[in-house]
Amino acid sequence: HIQYCELKNSALLLYSYVSLRLNDPTTTLEHCATLLSHPGGPGQSALAHLYSAEALISLDRIAEATEHLNPTIIHSYTSKLSLTLQDVIGFSVCLNNAVCHAVRGDLTTSRSILQQINSPRALPLQLYLEMCGGNIDNCRVLLRKFTRVPS
Repeated sequence: HIQYCELKNSALLLYSYVSLRLNDPTTTLEHCATLLSHPGGPGQSALAHLYSAEALISLDRIAEATEHLNPTIIHSYTSKLSLTLQDVIGFSVCLNNAVCHAVRGDLTTSRSILQQINSPRALPLQLYLEMCGGNIDNCRVLLRKFTRVPS
């Protein structure tokens, strides 16, 4: 019975991911809610919260998205995972939280969150925040930093 539950949860998580990538946030939310309603592995639950948050962001339900990105909730799921997986999930939580704050117009908090991230994956949001602040020179610096051609 345990293997069946694990298989079902894995299928729900994969279906949620595919739905999210196909821009079907409603289906993503349905499957994530099902996954979160019964016991699953900590990694699966953490990812279900992340996928739910991304789906809610795309539906412009920002307040609900931030509930899924609560660091205390995510940490409770990720504390027993490998450090690499903890880092990946932590990065996603920070980036999604920064997006939520930017969408709400709280650019200062968004910028503060992004200071914790040093990744080219955060570049579009960093550029957006700099442009909103009229800091075109900072945009150039960021572009040079993350688009260096290896010698």
